[in-house]
Amino acid sequence: MTFIRKLKVNLGLKVLSLLTAILFWFHVITERTYETTIIVPIQYIDLGSNLLITKLPPPSVKVKIRGKGKELLRFRGSAKILIDLSDNELGWKRIDLTKDEIELPSESKLTVVSGPTPKSFVMRVEEKVKKSVKVMPNLISSSCSFQAIPEVIGISGAASIINPISQISTTEIHPPIELPATLKVSLIIPEGVKTSVDSVTVILKSP
Repeated sequence: MTFIRKLKVNLGLKVLSLLTAILFWFHVITERTYETTIIVPIQYIDLGSNLLITKLPPPSVKVKIRGKGKELLRFRGSAKILIDLSDNELGWKRIDLTKDEIELPSESKLTVVSGPTPKSFVMRVEEKVKKSVKVMPNLISSSCSFQAIPEVIGISGAASIINPISQISTTEIHPPIELPATLKVSLIIPEGVKTSVDSVTVILKSP
């Protein structure tokens, strides 16, 4: 009897035995306890609508958890840390974290072994302000007159950034030979500033 014919004898029983062995092995392996490191996102809640976080804290931390293999396989990474900012305090804040602040799913049988990493960090909360500023076209040549439309735009952001700003410049404008001309020009927007528009129309005319 050839090898192939021998293999076909009681093939269904052999396949069933193999599957049973694999399932038993998988059961034994996943009943063991393991440790692994996961990434836990940080959520900042109840920050006043008139406030901004300007010194950005880390978006997540590393945490080591322990549990049976089956529990780890069922875990879908739904852990989180909530930071309550309802005190509305302005300025620098030091946040210290402990493993007790790590929220795992209520049905999970996993435990937090160590962490989080980093255990502390600093962040800054500032008042959000809005104001109107003038648009200043950045002409390379002064041989023509100009008009920006709109001439004034709204800007918003943290008070420490917005208060010193008196105008927003455009990117460089190289006047064409033939005038008058109408150009659409982008604004140079400082980091941390939101504007009502990101570009303006500049009308160039002969002086």
